[in-house]
Amino acid sequence: MTKEEYQAAARYWEEKDADSVKLEPGKLRSMVEEYIQSNNTCALATGTGDYVRCTPIEYS
Repeated sequence: MTKEEYQAAARYWEEKDADSVKLEPGKLRSMVEEYIQSNNTCALATGTGDYVRCTPIEYS
């Protein structure tokens, strides 16, 4: 990735974030904690090119 490509990618996400709707941090935290406590499995996914690997993870 060139410096120009990196800067273009960073600008894309900065603009997308500027236009997004945001929750108040305390409300977001309570929603995340409620979700985590009411479930015990999540998925950890990574990818490159056209290859994606997804691993289920159980937690308590």
